[in-house]
Amino acid sequence: MLILDTLSTNRDLQDKLKKAEEMLRDIKLEDLPSYQIVMERGFNRGISQGLSQGISQGIINTATTMIKEFNLSVEMVAKKLNISIDELKKHLDKR
Repeated sequence: MLILDTLSTNRDLQDKLKKAEEMLRDIKLEDLPSYQIVMERGFNRGISQGLSQGISQGIINTATTMIKEFNLSVEMVAKKLNISIDELKKHLDKR
């Protein structure tokens, strides 16, 4: 934009530059094909994976808290939260 500013003053194009800048400012990024491609291919996949990992970690954290604070058995918590006993024990050993 700085180059365009300089050129517009040299060639009396200020009005055209202002109109172009307004047009660019008003573009809805969501309507651009490139934005839609990124959202469909990469971004949404990354969000889905992140949410899945976050939910899984939250379930593990809840399970370990239930076992430690409420003195519940590993087997009972694993069954109720649909977690493998081995995976739950592995996380308990880390804490």
